[in-house]
Amino acid sequence: MERKLMVIGMLACSLLSACGNQELSSDTNVLETENVADSDANKIEIKDTPDVEQQREPFLDPFVEGKLSYTVQSCNIYITLAEANVEKDMLIEPHNTYFSQEMGEEYQTVSDFINEDGSIVDTHEFVVLEMKIENEDAVGLIKKNEFNISNIALRGGENVSQYNVAYFSEAGKTNMDQPLHYTLDQGNSLDIRIGYLVLKEDMENIVGAVSDSDVQFSINE
Repeated sequence: MERKLMVIGMLACSLLSACGNQELSSDTNVLETENVADSDANKIEIKDTPDVEQQREPFLDPFVEGKLSYTVQSCNIYITLAEANVEKDMLIEPHNTYFSQEMGEEYQTVSDFINEDGSIVDTHEFVVLEMKIENEDAVGLIKKNEFNISNIALRGGENVSQYNVAYFSEAGKTNMDQPLHYTLDQGNSLDIRIGYLVLKEDMENIVGAVSDSDVQFSINE
């Protein structure tokens, strides 16, 4: 009889222990889920699409009627504006969206990115994409042959920041009040340069993206 009681007692202890561990595990999972949710709240997702791994494959502008394609021909990184053959007054305030609010407050104007000698501040690099645009039969939203590159951005970093256009080789040629607009008739093509001021630490996993769409594209070799 005593032996049976001992066995029953041991089984009861085992069951209680298992239940206690299950509740602890459950509580721990809830805390982990809440922490993940909090840390992911402001992240911009880098989607794993076929375009991300394809260098120099064209992607389409999703915001126009007809076919307007962009192809990345090369990506170059500069630490001075002189190397890029760009003057400071050619730059446009990019309004980058940093994951860190403090970072966003620190870099707000063009002068925040460029030293007096024309070099890029130590934290950033000047990334320039050489691109070809081809207009097969696209129609612009404002005028038939007028388009803009304001939605073409770069995204990168562990917590993902978005980098918007800071330089456009065609700026002011179509519309002085809209420096990111360009003109391209149907059946024609145009070679352009687009520049971005990007945090050095975000370059490891940088990708191209068309804002407010699912389109992503590779910029790396």
